[in-house]
Amino acid sequence: MFGVLFYLSDILEEPPHNIDGVKKGLVLAIPLLGMVITSYTTGALIKKNGTLMRWLINIGLALMTVSLALTIFFNTNLYIFIGLLTISAIGTGLLLPCLNTMITGSVEKEQRGMITSIYSSLRFIGVAFGPPIFGWLMKISHQTVFITVSTLSLITLGLVFFLIKPKGQIS
Repeated sequence: MFGVLFYLSDILEEPPHNIDGVKKGLVLAIPLLGMVITSYTTGALIKKNGTLMRWLINIGLALMTVSLALTIFFNTNLYIFIGLLTISAIGTGLLLPCLNTMITGSVEKEQRGMITSIYSSLRFIGVAFGPPIFGWLMKISHQTVFITVSTLSLITLGLVFFLIKPKGQIS
């Protein structure tokens, strides 16, 4: 999600939008607000219900896939573009609390600290490498960014749909 926002920051500065400074920050805050509110609400609702988590992960990935694929065609209209990115951010907000709970709940209590630190490290590696990778993709073309991210979301949706099948409650 943060790589897409990095891309959005560059798009907002280019014509026809020419948005910079505080206005750009306010526009960037819209998808982030959607993600934060959804993530907080999802975390409060899921408890330890593995079946609900699986559904929310699938719905979140489907929202991300569809909205990011549609941005390929609607990246010139700022309102539609921000709306689609907000839908993608909401999908991310559905996904992250469920993944955190599933990953930490799937290992024994003695090993949770190690697994949580490895998972957190991988997320930070993604945050560190995201901007250079998205910068490289943007040099190829704007459509390449969204084709790549929506394709990865679709592949992940397929993997989650067929491989993650929790049995009721997560410990």
